[in-house]
Parts: sequence; C-alpha cells; structure tokens
Amino acid sequence: MFVTRQTIRLDYTLMFMMRRTVRHDYALIFVTRQTVRHDYALIFVTRRTIRHDYTLMFVTRRTIRHDYTLMFMMRRAVFLR
Repeated sequence: MFVTRQTIRLDYTLMFMMRRTVRHDYALIFVTRQTVRHDYALIFVTRRTIRHDYTLMFVTRRTIRHDYTLMFMMRRAVFLR
C-alpha cells in the first residue's frame, strides 16, 4: 500500500512535470512565432522604407533635372533677349 501510494505520487509528479514541460514548449513556440512575425514586420517596414527612399531619391533627381531644365531655358531666354 505504501509503495503503491509512493508510485501514485511519483506518477502525479511526473505528469505534473510533463504538463509544465508541454506548457513551456508551447510558450517557446508562441514566443518563436511572435519573434518570426516581428522579424517579418521589421523586414516589411525596412522594405517600405527602402522603397520610400528610392521614391524620394527619384523625385529629388527629377526635381534636380527639372531645375536644370528651367535654368537652361532661363539662360536661353536671357541670351535670346
């Protein structure tokens, strides 16, 4: 009877520990998933920023070209006068 009780207690302890381990694994999986999601979000934001920077650079280049064109046209107008 004593041995049986001890075995039952041991089984419960094992079961409890196993449950805790499983919970811990789920927690780990959850944290890993969150990190992966966070990384994807970071990549997405970085990509968007890069795209935005390229757009800005493109717009800036176009503005510079436009300014040069304007300057060139103004010079020609001055020469023509």
